[in-house]
Amino acid sequence: AIGRFRGWAQSLNPNFNSQLGGGDKIREIDGILTPYGWLVLAKLSLFFMLACVVGAVLIRLLIGPGRLPYEAQ
Repeated sequence: AIGRFRGWAQSLNPNFNSQLGGGDKIREIDGILTPYGWLVLAKLSLFFMLACVVGAVLIRLLIGPGRLPYEAQ
């Protein structure tokens, strides 16, 4: 969110000019994401979430199901 805010702030500055990427793969122009940039951001976010889920499942398999505190020993 901070990166998107900074990009928006940079896009308001008439003296600022930048482009991230090239050819058909331009991800950002003057701090604002292009449609391709949003797609890349969505893919990276999805992969991050999937990696977290896989990690959580592996840890759960490693530690076992656990038990409630009121169960008899």
